[in-house]
Amino acid sequence: MKTTPIAPHKSSLGLDANLVALIALGAAALFAWIPWVGIITFAAPLVFFFLEKESKFVKFQAVQATIIGAAISVINLIFTIIGLIVKPRWVYESYYGYRVPVDFKGSQALYSTFGVINYILILADFVALGYAAYMAFTYKSVELPVVGPIAEKMSAKLENVAARPQVPQNDVPPADGNAPQ
Repeated sequence: MKTTPIAPHKSSLGLDANLVALIALGAAALFAWIPWVGIITFAAPLVFFFLEKESKFVKFQAVQATIIGAAISVINLIFTIIGLIVKPRWVYESYYGYRVPVDFKGSQALYSTFGVINYILILADFVALGYAAYMAFTYKSVELPVVGPIAEKMSAKLENVAARPQVPQNDVPPADGNAPQ
């Protein structure tokens, strides 16, 4: 895990950069805990990435949170689908009021196992993003293992795409007043 101190500065959103990074990381960490909203955990930091115009620190933290949020979102979606498939018969009967003709053997164990694994992964997401948010608040950029180098490359590529110069229009006459013939 690489930690780099960052000089305090303002973001283009008008707040200190450490607060914007803290909000982006914190939003991703907290949204993962909200049922059904956890599936779009990656969206909150992505908004901060596109709103921020100047601070590479904020952009990197937002991309890192987006990658972690996207991974958690995919895992959460997969486990939700598996949970719906292996949901025990008694859940359908007691909560939804209709009888299910077939009950899978061991469905309670599978349903519980996938639920526990899902919450452990969300807890790991919360701890990783919480640590990154704390470090961002103290103006230290932390590259989380596996995700950090990927976020660094993606942030640089997305920055280059956003920073491309505009192509001048050919129908505008040159500054000296001589139109091309």
